[in-house]
Amino acid sequence: MNSTATGHRKAITLTKLLCAALALTASSLWALQLDLSRFTKPSSKTYSTSYLKSKELLARITQTLTPTADGFLHEEKGDNGQPGQSRTSWIAQEAWRSRPELAPISYHYESNGAENQIIDIKFKASSLEVEHLFVDKDHNKRNARTIRVPAGTMLTGATFYFLSSFPFEQGPAAKISFPVMMPEGDLFSVVITVEKEETITVPAGTFACYKLKFAPKMSGFASLANSLIPDMYIWMQKAEPHHWIQFEGKEEGFTKPRTVSSLISMTAN
Repeated sequence: MNSTATGHRKAITLTKLLCAALALTASSLWALQLDLSRFTKPSSKTYSTSYLKSKELLARITQTLTPTADGFLHEEKGDNGQPGQSRTSWIAQEAWRSRPELAPISYHYESNGAENQIIDIKFKASSLEVEHLFVDKDHNKRNARTIRVPAGTMLTGATFYFLSSFPFEQGPAAKISFPVMMPEGDLFSVVITVEKEETITVPAGTFACYKLKFAPKMSGFASLANSLIPDMYIWMQKAEPHHWIQFEGKEEGFTKPRTVSSLISMTAN
């Protein structure tokens, strides 16, 4: 679910999509009664992102989940695998609280190298608003704004962790939807359904998985473009606790080849 956003970060977000700030209505993932015990143990996973056919490496990312006193911290470190002046590295952190209900607190991203940016997001506890700051360090530009978000809005980085509570046992009838906020501040809703059961092989090994279809949905005038959004898929391990194994989609934009993010290694309970 990630994750980072512009330039070299496209390789690890779910997708940039049409990037419009929309007024969205969607049912919340919290209705699934998330098993918070899944977020009380530390874990670490490393993924590689590449073009599906050419295998050209776009990014290597390590994600860690660390429990805190009142929730958990999701951290992502990555680089685009390029040498010299073309290299970009980044670190992103999402803080979540688990009481009185699971909700995002903040997001901070900083990149260095060919891309040199800062994104800082703070959720207001008393309202459906976030304070969003973008900094272009190369050109000393800052853009601060307040963004109104729908109830139950997710951040992209930790989304795959929450999918471990998907109602897989319901089979093809299972469906969830929720609002998602990209690091740039763009909003869209997503609908996730079970496509089928499938065994796949990735660098970390062979896994029996549930293949989920990931369908971003726009609303209002932008909904006219929904039919143009390419299919995206997420493979979640069948065995508990349902780890994210692979993601496939068009993360570089509609005109670019399909990309795939695959699990390389995992240290998790």
